[in-house]
Amino acid sequence: MKYLIFFHFISLIVSAQNLSPEEQKKLIEENKILKDQLQKSKNPAPDSVKIMEALKRGEKFQKEQNQMLEELDKED
Repeated sequence: MKYLIFFHFISLIVSAQNLSPEEQKKLIEENKILKDQLQKSKNPAPDSVKIMEALKRGEKFQKEQNQMLEELDKED
């Protein structure tokens, strides 16, 4: 997928030399969009990283609570 985007990006640059100024502006905008999509595919989404961290904290908290409950059951 990344190679396809990259190939498309290069072909747009090569063909941009033979285009009118308006068409060149359109291609530049499309290139920016493609670059953003490529960067997003390389980097994990910040929201998903935050969600994973919250899940890990919740799992740790749950384990601690289970241990405390087991200790209380042993005391009784």
